Amino acid sequence: MGTLALYAIDPATGTLDRQDVLLPPVTARRVFSIAEDRLAWTTTPDSMGRTQLHVMVWGSFGRGEIRSRDLLQQELIPAF
Repeated sequence: MGTLALYAIDPATGTLDRQDVLLPPVTARRVFSIAEDRLAWTTTPDSMGRTQLHVMVWGSFGRGEIRSRDLLQQELIPAF
C-alpha cells in the first residue's frame, strides 16, 4: 500500500508544476496504470476487504473521475 499523487508538467519548461495538482495524495495500492490522458488505480482495502477502481481522465475537455462499485479483494479488476 502507498500514496499516489499526480502533478502536471509545465509544457513551457518541462518541469514539475507543483501548483497544478491533478490528483492530491490518496491512499492506493502499489499497482496503477498511467497513459497520456488517464490514470487508473485501486484504493486500499477497507476493514471488510472492499476496494474500488478509480479512473481519472484529463484533456482539452477538462478533468473527470469515475469510480467502480465496491469490489472485494479477490474479485477481478479490469485493466486499462
